[in-house]
Order: sequence, then structure tokens, then C-alpha cells
Amino acid sequence: MEIKPILIEINESSFLHTTSGILIGEKYILTTSHIFGNVFPGKNEIFSKIPTGKFVSLTRKSDANFSIVEENSNKTKAILFGVFKCEGLLSEFKDWSPGDKNEMNSVNLKENISLFVFLTISNERVNQEHFKSILHTWLLNIYREKIQKLDRVLCVSTPFGSRDFLNSFSQGIVSTTLKNGSLYLSDCASAPGCEGGIVHINGKPVGIILSSFNWWRKDWVGFTLIGDLRPILSGLVFNNRLPMSSVADTFSKLEQIFQNSLVQINCGVNWGTGILLSKDKRVFMTNSHVVRNDFSIKILWKNKSAVAKLLWQSDLTQTTTAFNLMDFAIVQITTTCSWLSSLQSPELTADVPYHPGDSVYCAGYPLFSTTTRLPDSVTITHGIISKSNSKMINTNCAVYPGFSGGGLFTTQGELLGLIICNVKLNDTGFVYPKFNVALPFKAISSVIFRFLENDCDAGVFELWTLKGKL
Repeated sequence: MEIKPILIEINESSFLHTTSGILIGEKYILTTSHIFGNVFPGKNEIFSKIPTGKFVSLTRKSDANFSIVEENSNKTKAILFGVFKCEGLLSEFKDWSPGDKNEMNSVNLKENISLFVFLTISNERVNQEHFKSILHTWLLNIYREKIQKLDRVLCVSTPFGSRDFLNSFSQGIVSTTLKNGSLYLSDCASAPGCEGGIVHINGKPVGIILSSFNWWRKDWVGFTLIGDLRPILSGLVFNNRLPMSSVADTFSKLEQIFQNSLVQINCGVNWGTGILLSKDKRVFMTNSHVVRNDFSIKILWKNKSAVAKLLWQSDLTQTTTAFNLMDFAIVQITTTCSWLSSLQSPELTADVPYHPGDSVYCAGYPLFSTTTRLPDSVTITHGIISKSNSKMINTNCAVYPGFSGGGLFTTQGELLGLIICNVKLNDTGFVYPKFNVALPFKAISSVIFRFLENDCDAGVFELWTLKGKL
């Protein structure tokens, strides 16, 4: 059975609305609720009445004309024949807004992102048994796949819904998994119009693009939100979710390094990421702008937490650049914690070579604070070193709020640097997630090693500062 990416065009009067879709077999099309962006009057009221977990045939007439465009540029008329609402997929995203603002208002995507739409290019009445058998065949080919972070992601869709970009490829990794494995965030590039596109993970067509353009607390988020197709297909075929574990229960060596060496650090309403320097001494490194002495500091890892104190931080007021390249701080857990034994600091060395063009990973705890959910897993993005010198490493890995204080790693899991920030224009406030700055570990390694050797005496930082190192 062939699974093909297509472009869906919806003509309504003089308006052309487009989105990506998936052609299943020879005549069925699957896409997301984005297809109703500016068509189907009264859609939000109708959608709210659709029961969860049940396929609903649509008998309501629409003035819109649906058609699909394939790779050969052939245009074929399509007919809308049904919708299916999976379990609510965004219930845990308190601060998340999928889609652009205009689209949000017209489709109410946050409520309807779990709604999936089916069309057919056949003039015959849809045979429900045949339809389910086709979906069953697809499900059998993919339902045993195990997916974990760092797995290769390949999206095929049509950015901006333009024929000029028909069936474009975009590559990335699984950055994190959510909702018991029903959702994935990926750092692969996408744009409005890609929604409904097919997602291959490790070469298997197991996902669909749910949202390519997202907002988090007024910040644009470049992650692509991907839905696992298996809960959708099993709900359609069996009228319930097929019992399975789609998320791998084992971790790769790299993910273990990232997971076991990074923690979330909360300080008042702010939070960031910390890197374990020594579990025996209970000390972590983070950014100076993440922590303040006049707020309580808390270290979180999975579902565990501990109170910490600030031992030392760099002075962020003494800078002549747009960002302080020596933005780092040291915090220490104040009591003995049994769960610290499960952590392991990354390889700390000043001898790891790096050059522009080298492949690297950024890892941390972005977007999700404890007001949303406890941090149970790191988020990872992939890219290359864009530029480097003795005081700074630039990468094109995607970096978002919460990554501050996280780790920049080689593909072997060696620590290269401390993530400071991404680029933000002061005049417009616009953030560029894939232009960011990290402090090379080799720039501070000598004082870090002296600090650890001198029983965590913060005075070594003051002496280092007086010598003009900061």
C-alpha cells in the first residue's frame, strides 16, 4: 500500500485555501483541521459536538470545492466524507498556542487539533469496510515501531501551501516526546501549509504534522508538533486505542548522558537548566541570569526536587556587548539527596576540539515550567557550529526559553559549552531560535576545576575575576 504526500486546495468563491495531506492507497486522503481554515461556516460549533473516538460521516454540504495536487502536478477533485476526533492532544499545554493568530481565531486549533479529516477522490460512495481495511494495513506496518529522542525525522509536506514547494523534504530529530508518546516535538523546519504532511521516523510513516507555527508565552516556537498516527488509526479501525508502547523503554547512550547530567533550575517565576559538576559535592553550573539570591532556588529532576543555594554568579551589569559571554553561576543543593546517585556529570575536559561545521546537540528544559508540568525529560536539538572563538560558540541548533544554562554537546556526548541565549533584536524584540551563543567550557574550565579541588570555595571565582578573566 502506497502512502504519498499531496497538496490539498480548497476553492471558495475567489479565495484559495491550501494545506498538506496524505494520500492513502489510491483514493483516501487524511489531513488535519487546518483544512477548514476559512471554509465550512459554523465549523467550531459543529466540531465541538463531534464525539471523541468515533468516526463521523459528514453530510453537511459545503460551498467549498476540494481538490488534490500530486507530484506530477495532476489536479484531482476530492470529496469530504468524514472526521475523526482523537483524544485531546493539547490538554497539558497551558501556555501553548498552535497556529498563527488569524488561523487560531478562525479554526480554534487549540481545541480542534485532535480533529482529523478524511476525503476521497472516488465518485463512488465510500465503503466503510474497505476504508478501514486500508487503514488496518497501514497500522500493521507501523504499530510495533519504537520511537525515542534523537531518532531521525523526515517530513514531507508543502510549505506555505505553494505548488512551488510541493512535497518538500525537511530533516531533524525527535527533540522530546509528550502525552505518553502520542506527541513529538521535532527541530525539523516547517511552515504554515505543512500541517497534514507525512512524517517518517526512522524511515517509517508513523506521524502527521499537527502544527508548524506555534507560540509559547508570546514567543515564536520553531518546533514542529507531530502527532503519532497509530492512536488515530487504531481508534478508527478498532474503535479504541490499540494497546502498545510506542515510546522506546530504553535510552540511547547519548540520551542517557543528557538526561542524567542536566536538571531544571527554578528561581521565582524564572527557570532554566543546570549542568551537574559533581554529585558528591552537589554542585551545578547554570547561567547567572537564571538565578537570584533574593528568591528561593529549587533543583528539579524527573519528579524529584531539592532546595539549593547560590554559591557564586558573574556580574551581568559589567558588559559592553549585547549579551554577557561570561554569564554563569554555581548553585549547590543544601541537603543530602538519595536521587543524586542516579545522576552523572558529563565528561568535563578542556581538551575537546571543535570547529565550525561540526555536528552538535543542545540539551535543556525549554518551554515547560513547573507551572505546566514537572520536568521529566530533557529536550534535545541538533545542528552545527556556525562560528567559534576562545570566548564564544555559535550554533544553529534551535534554542528556546528554558535552555539557558543547558549543555552544548558533541555527537559523542562530550560537554563543549554552556548555553547562554539565542539572538533577540532589541528594537523589535524578535527572537531567532537558530542563532545562539554558548560559553565554551574550556574558557572557564581552569577556575571550575580549582573550585572543585578547593572544596567548593567560591573565593577562587573572586580571585579569577580580579585577574581580569571576566
